[in-house]
Amino acid sequence: MKRSNLIDEKLIDSIICVAYGDADLADRLKVYFYSLKNPKVKELLREYKQTAGAVHSYKTLECPNDVVGSAKNRVRDVEKLKRRKSYYFGALYARPLFAAVATLIIIAVVSFFITKKQSEEKRYSKAEVVKAEEQVKQSLAIVGKVFRKTENRLTEDILEKQVTPPIKKGFDTINNLLNGG
Repeated sequence: MKRSNLIDEKLIDSIICVAYGDADLADRLKVYFYSLKNPKVKELLREYKQTAGAVHSYKTLECPNDVVGSAKNRVRDVEKLKRRKSYYFGALYARPLFAAVATLIIIAVVSFFITKKQSEEKRYSKAEVVKAEEQVKQSLAIVGKVFRKTENRLTEDILEKQVTPPIKKGFDTINNLLNGG
């Protein structure tokens, strides 16, 4: 994919945010004006909007009560772990290490299948292999960004701001009732 050579990464991120409806007004305007000037930006925006439409068309499912209870217990356990220094060490170093290992495994598997098919069936030109590798790297980068944004939104916005305060308030209320206060 040669889009990245013509369209910078920040603009691609903005296009994705606009397509999924997560962009602020400034990004929406920026992408709109770029799409008027550049047909490649317009086409890329159309493709991402189409993908976003497919993603948004999935039905949301109700979360079973046992899963909610399990999540509440997990939040309480995480709060306890945050107090320990070892949690910070693990949080800082375990995730990047896991991500690096997972990326290496994916690249190895993809490379294995490319070379295996190359030797068995068809010979690919070096340009095709380079193009495929570039596409895989871009795809993995996009997936990685989505996972990072999702993780950040889940931990910072949802768990810390929406789940933890009501749970803490509930526990404080129960504690006050049990202590007679």
